[in-house]
Amino acid sequence: MIASIKKEGDDMVTSQQLRERRIPQRIVTYIFGLFCSALAMNLFVRADLGNSAVSTSAVVFSQWQGLSLGTCTLGLYCLFLVAQIVILRRKFQWINLGQVPFAMIFSAFVDLVGAAMPAFAVESMLARWLVQLLGMVLVSVGTLSFVGTELVPLPVEGFLITMSQVTNTPFHKWKTCIDCTFAGLAIVSSLLLFGQLEGVGVGTIVLAVGTGWMMGKIKPHLPKQMQNWQLH
Repeated sequence: MIASIKKEGDDMVTSQQLRERRIPQRIVTYIFGLFCSALAMNLFVRADLGNSAVSTSAVVFSQWQGLSLGTCTLGLYCLFLVAQIVILRRKFQWINLGQVPFAMIFSAFVDLVGAAMPAFAVESMLARWLVQLLGMVLVSVGTLSFVGTELVPLPVEGFLITMSQVTNTPFHKWKTCIDCTFAGLAIVSSLLLFGQLEGVGVGTIVLAVGTGWMMGKIKPHLPKQMQNWQLH
């Protein structure tokens, strides 16, 4: 029994040492994930079929209050961070307060990627859907990449990690749940506040339903070196 415990401890130390050696790889993977997600955000804009559900909710409230989209997005991110603190309580790691500054950096990254992208027009409906689906693939790969490194996540993904761990439910299933919830919130809020859909498109619904499902399909096919620190 003692030998078994010792062996388990040795395995844990070995795993920790392995993770520490791979910090440079994890940082590169994190940046790659942010780039894929930023590129996806810009593709959604080009397709003009609807952005992600959480972003769309921020758009609706920014139009209602006359505040900037960045302000509403930051406020929403702060709510996700507060939710993590309430759920985890003493188990909350205060280093995760860095989620908000990282979210601001990511917003700037989105703008930089958008400025660097070559200008192109998407006119036909088929081409717009192809661009939208490409964006969905990229945001799925990007989210799995930067979240799976277990460095500082963005606030929304930090909340999803928390719920995944607390309920022992796969990350991608919580992704679908939260996206569908916020898509519904955006639709209801838009109809109540404006009497019509504002900032919500059919692409928003497709992203809400399909992104989590796509993550579940993509994750097993990620490079093996990433699987060592990916979420279950």
